[in-house]
Amino acid sequence: MKAAEVNAAELCSYTSRIKTRIREGRTPMTQAVELEEGRERSLVWLKWLCVAFIAVCIIVAVVATPGSIWLATGKEPATAGEFGDMFGASNALFSGLAFLGVVVAILLQSQELALQREELKSTRQVLSDQRNEMKTQNAALAKQQFQSMFFQMVSLHNQIVNDLDTTYDTVRSRGFQSGRGLRGGFTPAVTTATTVRGRDVFPVFFKNFKSIVHNNLEIVDTQADCAGSDAQQNARRAFSIAFSMFYEKHSGDLGHYFRNLYTIVKYADKHGGVNSQDYINILRAQLSSFELALLFYNCTCGQGISRFLPLVEKYAFFEHMQIELLFDSDHLEWIDHTAFEEAVRVD
Repeated sequence: MKAAEVNAAELCSYTSRIKTRIREGRTPMTQAVELEEGRERSLVWLKWLCVAFIAVCIIVAVVATPGSIWLATGKEPATAGEFGDMFGASNALFSGLAFLGVVVAILLQSQELALQREELKSTRQVLSDQRNEMKTQNAALAKQQFQSMFFQMVSLHNQIVNDLDTTYDTVRSRGFQSGRGLRGGFTPAVTTATTVRGRDVFPVFFKNFKSIVHNNLEIVDTQADCAGSDAQQNARRAFSIAFSMFYEKHSGDLGHYFRNLYTIVKYADKHGGVNSQDYINILRAQLSSFELALLFYNCTCGQGISRFLPLVEKYAFFEHMQIELLFDSDHLEWIDHTAFEEAVRVD
């Protein structure tokens, strides 16, 4: 028990010392740095001390040489040249050693420069790795931001769909009521207004569009029978008139719907990169069959023919559309076949 208390006290004391050092800015890392800096300063002072010592020795040697010659030979310095010639071999030896020292210094300097080049090469490699890692991080961050924005836009689109509503009339046919006199006979038809919301509005919208087309069949037939005219082009113009009438009737709902859908597809096309098709497939899976059918006629006969049509062809937006919902199978020729076939992507 006492040993545990002693260990706890020592641990608390050690912790307090560490906290004090951290507050004072003297962590083990900073102490190691300060020690290394102190060693470097000591080496610098030692180098300067050696240089000063050598300089003093040279000065002393130069000043003391004449006196040394006079003491050794008893001759004046001016007449001591013959004595100095005796040391010619020694001078040659020391000159060679000096030259050797210069060569060694050059070799050492070359090795040091080679080490510096290696260090610079390693530094460049580290910087290159850091740049690559930063690019990878930026790409991952950009992808995360794109995904967040894309799914928010899809969620907003679903909210727009959920807020849609429309009303259609249901007419109950007349029935016969038995009775005497005025009590018997047919009862008048009863019209009931029914309101639908969310994705249930699109079957109603498509039914309204079919009614407008059927009411304008004379226009279709008249334009198709014009002399020298292409039947498909005339039929497409007639459907464009019918879709314009339908769109004008429901522009308050369909305008917002188609604009938002186009914005999502355009955003995925611009920022989705190589995975754009995958995100478009996620969006496409949210649409019902009647939504795809209305989108088909919007892109071939309506407002989306100029900007939306190239995108739906690029991303095979109608790959899973029910062809039976179209008025005529010949209408498939109004759009490129790529809109129904997803291209094989090579990664």
